[in-house]
Formats: sequence, structure tokens, C-alpha cells
Amino acid sequence: MLIIILLSFLAHILLFVPRTAEANALTDFVQDISLVGGKQSLPSTIQETHTKINRGGGSSTIESDTVQEVHIPMKRKFVNIVFSDVDGTLVHYPAASGSVKENETGNRIIYLPASSTGLKGMISSKTLALCQKLRRENHSKLVLVSGMRTSTLLTRLPYLPKADAYASEAGGRIFYPVDNPGPTDAVITPVSFDGASEDDLKSFGLVEDEFWRNKISNNGAGSDGYVGDAMDVFLGKCDQDAPIELSQRRGQLWEFGKMLEQKGFIVDYKGYSNCFRVNLKQQTKISREDFHELESTDVSYMGLATSCNLGCIDFYPKSSGKKNCCAFLARHFQEQTISMNDEELLKSCVCLCDDDNDLEMAHACGKVYLPAMTSDSMRDAVKNNRHRFVVTENVFENVTDTRATECALAQVAQEMSNPLTDL
Repeated sequence: MLIIILLSFLAHILLFVPRTAEANALTDFVQDISLVGGKQSLPSTIQETHTKINRGGGSSTIESDTVQEVHIPMKRKFVNIVFSDVDGTLVHYPAASGSVKENETGNRIIYLPASSTGLKGMISSKTLALCQKLRRENHSKLVLVSGMRTSTLLTRLPYLPKADAYASEAGGRIFYPVDNPGPTDAVITPVSFDGASEDDLKSFGLVEDEFWRNKISNNGAGSDGYVGDAMDVFLGKCDQDAPIELSQRRGQLWEFGKMLEQKGFIVDYKGYSNCFRVNLKQQTKISREDFHELESTDVSYMGLATSCNLGCIDFYPKSSGKKNCCAFLARHFQEQTISMNDEELLKSCVCLCDDDNDLEMAHACGKVYLPAMTSDSMRDAVKNNRHRFVVTENVFENVTDTRATECALAQVAQEMSNPLTDL
């Protein structure tokens, strides 16, 4: 109570100070602190400034050169939404897993089925447990946002952390879990892991966000990519995956894909409904120079966007992408936060990521945790945003791969426990 009174007194004094930009910032900061019930202590820079407020002749003045030296950290309360990439962030691969101990007590390693490209990832029990702790104890919404094809996501779901939403195809498709599926509904049954609760292992169904699906379809993807896809198989709408061929798909996205095929590029669209991929390793007629030229090609005039990841280029409608998907889901989970626009809302969220195709999402979120950095562009982003980007990987202390992920999740949990956090 004494702190609140003192802060109110200081705020009233500052009302009489000449309204320089610096004085405005100081007054606003003091008023903001007062609003949180005086529970947040003042930074030392502000306390030192108190001694430099001079009173003379019944009025109050502040030395302008003193105010200019004051560093006032911006504070913002995080909304409890955590966006996470999957591959390289939550899931790691044996070829780069020197820190993983297979028989570590209470932290069994879970191996995922191989993806369509043959990659077989792994995730630690502790990673799975920490994700559920975020949801259960920190009351956070966990969203997995990946560039993987929808068919791969459906195959991997039993091995991934149970989340509040799942996004595949670079954010082009969004699915929500259904906690009490009916007896005839298709279900996902999570695999057992060390530390799992009974609730963690309950089966669940899936439902797609039709509003988002229609939005992406109407903005360049069309509807042909959804027909006979892996989701239809999962829901029992057809017996086997029988997607429409690229040559028969309509929409600006697929027209561009056909044009690339005519130029000799191999276009990977299997398992995708509103996205396709061009993988450097799959090219047989295209030179490395041609591939890199495609990486830098501006496709925005066609209503499309791209992202790159480990020698692959993903193409999708510009209304899609991880950042736009996260903005949509942040609004979905925080409908009562009507005073924030999408940019402000994302700045109040946290994300975990590692690579180029996460950059837009990372720059949009308020705090970013990286269990690994797999690209030069992400390393540059870290150098330029050290106050927001936190790297948990430490090769010298053998904190890499699953251990670095566990460290990141533990720090996120601590972040969510703080009432106010520096941005």
C-alpha cells in the first residue's frame, strides 16, 4: 500500500513537469506500474532518477539531460499462447543427437514413424510431459505449427504433444482436438511416455477449422487439393489416399506449380492440399543455380508466398503461412482481447522454432526460444534481437537436441508464470 501511495504521489508530481517526450515516457511508466497493484518493483534506473527531481519555488522540474539517460524497459503481460514448430524444435533426428541418452531414467526417447521423405525423428518423454505441464499448470494454449504435409501430421499425431490446435502445410490447415469423440469417430491415441497422466493418454478426435480452410481455398488454393486426401481417409470418407493430380487442380497456386513443371522442376504436392514443395534433392533437370533463383522469385503478384527450409521451398497462398496462421489462432483463443490488434496480440505470445521457415512467426511473437539454429538467417535474427530471442542450445555443456528443447520449455513455463515480462 505504501508503494502505491508513493507511486501515485510521484505521478502527480510529474503532471507539473514540462511535457518533454522523456517526461511523458516516465509518467506513463509510473502510471502503468501503479495499475498492477504495486507488486512490480521499480527498476534501479527509475529509483536513481527520483533523487534528481529538483523542486524550487514551489514547482517541480526534471533535468532534461538526466531523463534522457534513463532506460525504461517496456512491459507487457503475455497471453498464454505458445506456438511451436515441430521438426528441429520439438522433434530431433538421430544423425544430430549426440546429447540424447537412450536409457536415461524417467526420460525415455520416443521414435516417430518415418516421414514421406524417409526421415525418422525422435522426441523425449520430458518434452511431452513439459508440453502438458504448460497446458495444465500454466493454463497455456499450445499450438503446433509445421510445414509438414497433412498426411505426415496425421501419422505423427500419436507421438506429438497433445495440443490445443495443430497446423500443417505451413499453416494452411488448422485442426482442433475433440476430447470426447463418438464411438464411430476416427480417433488419435497418444503413445505412452514417462510421466504421462491418464488424461495425457486419452484418445481424441479431430475437427478442421472450416472458416480458415475456406479462406485459404478462396485465396488461391482452390478446393481440388482437399479431395481424397489423407484427412478424408482419416475421417473415413474414402478408403485410400487418392488426391487429384496436379494437372487437374484449379487455382492460382496450382497454375504456378504447373508452370514450374513445364520448366523442368519436380513439384512435390502429394499429401498437400493448399501448399506444394520444391526440394533441391529431388531435382533431376534443374541446376542448383536455377533452384536458388527460384528461391528469390517474387510470387506476391500472383497472390502467393514462399518460405525456405533445409533445401526446400514451400509455395502457398499469401493469406496462409505460419505468421498469418498464428495471428488467426491467437484471435481464436483470445476473442475477449478486443483492445489488441493482431500485431499487438502476437507480440504477447511466445514461440519455439529453429529455422528459416519460422522467421516470420518468430519476428511477430514477443518472445522466441530456440533449441537450435539451423540457418544463417536465424543466427542473424538472434544477433539483432537478443532481448527477445533466447537460444537454449549449448554445445559446450552438451545441451543440444532434446535437452535443449526441454530447457526451452522449462523457461517458457517460467515465463508464463511471471505477471509481467520485458519485451
